[in-house]
Amino acid sequence: MRKSPIVPHDLVHKSCNHTQAMHTCLGLLTNPATRPDGIVVLPGWEKSEGTMMEIQLADNLGLPITFLSHLDIVKMQHA
Repeated sequence: MRKSPIVPHDLVHKSCNHTQAMHTCLGLLTNPATRPDGIVVLPGWEKSEGTMMEIQLADNLGLPITFLSHLDIVKMQHA
């Protein structure tokens, strides 16, 4: 079981275009060696085609998906 989160944006080089970035991010979900225990989706996900693809793939793989609200984030910052 994974103990720390994987932040896909930390693994994508700034020079990558959107297609290359999505290849990296979706590859994390499909590779058994890097597949997370679940994904956490941040507010504003509805505006991101990439995030929608990640949600669909995670759902297809049976991974738990947690949707955070702005209020959830504020609560975590003050805990």
